[in-house]
Amino acid sequence: MRNWQKKTDRTKQIGVMLFDRFSNHCLANAVEPLRAVNSLLGWPAYEWCFLSGDGA
Repeated sequence: MRNWQKKTDRTKQIGVMLFDRFSNHCLANAVEPLRAVNSLLGWPAYEWCFLSGDGA
């Protein structure tokens, strides 16, 4: 059996690039697992921000 160990308490930052006509369904599928992990762990293992080509 594997011996799993926690590697770090550092929050990982992720940028999600959005494009014209980007599907909200795809966006939810990308972000929801990160939110769920944060909730299960009880600390912000992941932070994310949304990016666009024109900065809007």
